[in-house]
Amino acid sequence: VLNYFTLATEDQIIELYQQHYGEPISQVRKRGRLTLTYQQEKQSIRMVISQQNYKRQVDVIVEQAKK
Repeated sequence: VLNYFTLATEDQIIELYQQHYGEPISQVRKRGRLTLTYQQEKQSIRMVISQQNYKRQVDVIVEQAKK
């Protein structure tokens, strides 16, 4: 799990992760939080972006992919 705050826009954050992981396999917005899911070889990567005052909180959760 990685958690950080940034002044980057939501679009800038998404673009950064797409450069590394490609297009997300799912994208869901609930209660103001955007959750993107990526699949990389044997790992599932879930990224949650939420607004926190004037910054964005980014949570990145990496799990072993289910077989």
